[in-house]
Amino acid sequence: FGQEYFWRVKSSDDLNTSDWSVVFSFTTFSEITPKKPKDGEDGEDLRPKFTWKTKVGDNDLTGGVDGFEIDIDTTDTFDSPLHETFFAEGVVFHYFSPFLNFGTEYKWRMRAHNPNDVGTWTEIRSFETLPSTELNKPGDGENNVDIDVEFSWDNLGINDDDDIPDVYTYTMQIATDETFTEPVSYVTLETKISIDILKFGTEYFWKVKAAHISDTSAWTPTRNFEVVTSVELDSPADGLALPDLRPTLKWNTLNGVEGYQLKLANNASFNDALYAIILGEDKDTYAVDPLEKDEDYYWSVRAFNVSDSSAWADAYTFNTHSVGFEELTQIRELQVYPNPASTNAIVEFIAQANSTLTISLTDILGKVIMEKVIEVSSGTFKHNLALSELNKGVYFVEIKQNNQKSTVKLIVE
Repeated sequence: FGQEYFWRVKSSDDLNTSDWSVVFSFTTFSEITPKKPKDGEDGEDLRPKFTWKTKVGDNDLTGGVDGFEIDIDTTDTFDSPLHETFFAEGVVFHYFSPFLNFGTEYKWRMRAHNPNDVGTWTEIRSFETLPSTELNKPGDGENNVDIDVEFSWDNLGINDDDDIPDVYTYTMQIATDETFTEPVSYVTLETKISIDILKFGTEYFWKVKAAHISDTSAWTPTRNFEVVTSVELDSPADGLALPDLRPTLKWNTLNGVEGYQLKLANNASFNDALYAIILGEDKDTYAVDPLEKDEDYYWSVRAFNVSDSSAWADAYTFNTHSVGFEELTQIRELQVYPNPASTNAIVEFIAQANSTLTISLTDILGKVIMEKVIEVSSGTFKHNLALSELNKGVYFVEIKQNNQKSTVKLIVE
């Protein structure tokens, strides 16, 4: 490498030999050109991909070379305890190093080899490895975070074209104070995790560190977030006068909960309140039993999961002073039997006169399961309800005509 050579040629046959040609000279290359990591680059992968140019000047590096030597260290004298030398065998133009330390500045140089000689070292370059991973979600200072929030951070294994997978373990710590007095730790090979220890309305602090086979990173900067405190009520709007004695109450759902608990009372202290459990995180309505006319009512909802319950939502109030439905006068002695029922139930009443009525069956969330217009003659009327396809629970049978209706609760078991 780096040697000047002189050469000449003469020809000969059986009878004569020519003079030597004019002398030519050439010089073999001594130094190759590195490409990556770029000089001064930071945030470099923990197993960097070293690359170099395939040519020296206009000449391809396809002959006269049997490999490349890469020298790496934390000092430019290449004599520290972290000094390593790697050999990329053959006519290749990249090399993946073994794992390097986190957050460390490295110096590197390289040279070509052949069976007879070694080339000149390239100029020393430097790069700095990633100090750790970076946190993604939840965001720093984020409020109203779901109780089942998924924590995520950057993946450090970015050498997708390497045959050897990068294996990192990540340790996440979470605590209720920024000094992590009583932290809870989770170790995973993934870059995301969901946990089941969070409490409603609580502020948390969290951080992550990464590790590979030979080193562990520093902790990431700490982030904090606060879990959602309570449910938000939707409708009826606070202070509304309702035209219905059996309103459907609605709230905004929360992710990651088992269900909701509702309370309803005719006083702001919720003395002798009605309580109901609604299972399912996506359930957001409840149809109450028929209420009293000309009453003020108060209601609230809270969410729950297996380990905690949220605070009660700020109570809403409504009144039934302007209810448009009156008790249906066209019928009397309305009854549904058997009650509870399982497969069938009979709706029976006495009609005061020939009339057209609407009979309907709704569930506890206010969803109409069946509705039918019926013609009745004066006297006793019976109608069969098929229940075998219904889920167990509370339902309501309503008989309506214009702005009058009568309601009976039916339990299916």
